[in-house]
Amino acid sequence: MSDVSQGVGWWQASDLKWYPPERHPDYVPPPPPPPTVDVTETGGQAAGAPAGQPPHARPAPSADTQTVVVQMPAVSLAAFKDTVATLSVTAWLLFGGFVIAAIGIFFPWQTVSFNAAGLGELGSNNSALAGGARFAVLLVIAAAVWLAWPARSGSKMSVRRLTGLTVVVCLLVGVFVLGFYGVSHNNTINAGTGESFSAGFGLLVYTAAVIVVVVGTIRVWMHRSGTEEMAS
Repeated sequence: MSDVSQGVGWWQASDLKWYPPERHPDYVPPPPPPPTVDVTETGGQAAGAPAGQPPHARPAPSADTQTVVVQMPAVSLAAFKDTVATLSVTAWLLFGGFVIAAIGIFFPWQTVSFNAAGLGELGSNNSALAGGARFAVLLVIAAAVWLAWPARSGSKMSVRRLTGLTVVVCLLVGVFVLGFYGVSHNNTINAGTGESFSAGFGLLVYTAAVIVVVVGTIRVWMHRSGTEEMAS
């Protein structure tokens, strides 16, 4: 309050006194100035911000907006290598032979060559196992795998199971014997016709695989006999 005006905005009341602007009934205060960020030269930390938190840091996402990452368990290659490393020589002979024998039945078992007098070989043709025969051989191989399964871990095989395995392996031997017999029989009945039959790639692969299986079966018998002698 003053008897004279003190500057812009002062106003005179009914008592003829002068009052500052903020005392006027219609006075509206000016808006506050925008906040300023004072960054220090050394750390770049805003004044008033908590220590360790950068200025204008984004808030952490809420539980509703966080992305859930599901990690699938990876297949352990080391565990697979350990399993393969524990297989004995007998197991490799048996199961390796079964796999190769199964592959062999899908290749040709006979090769037919056509010859003409004075002209030599005119061409050749391959003959594979029929679908029914192929399926039957696969069933025999599957039965042999099931019977030989204890050999995978080197555990002792019962006499009944080992006898069954031996019988099934004999059936596999009979298959390639019949294959070579068929080749010989076809050469006999087609003598003089210019057709010549020979064992195909599939029959040769199957025969080699079954021989390997026979060796593995013999090793199983020998291992069992040796175990019984040690026990006695």
